[in-house]
Amino acid sequence: MYSAGLTYKFCLFGKKDFTLGAGYAFLKAPSKNDELKQTKVFETYFSIPIYEKEKLLTSHLTFDWQWMKDKFREEDKKDHSGHIFGVRLNLGF
Repeated sequence: MYSAGLTYKFCLFGKKDFTLGAGYAFLKAPSKNDELKQTKVFETYFSIPIYEKEKLLTSHLTFDWQWMKDKFREEDKKDHSGHIFGVRLNLGF
């Protein structure tokens, strides 16, 4: 397995801590798995700060998109890929 990603924080409309990010992961199935051989994942996200109180309580709203592709045993010729869209509310305390 390996993965890598980049994050870019910036100010928008005078408010700081907006975040753009992207990442990629390659996951190889264990040799004892007869069905799944590997998975590839690419993700991008945009995080919007909502609230922060003296670094004791923070919240962000995050929108993300993922593309995944699974490779199964060699005789399976179907395309096993898809797009996943998500929205998350993150709270930190």
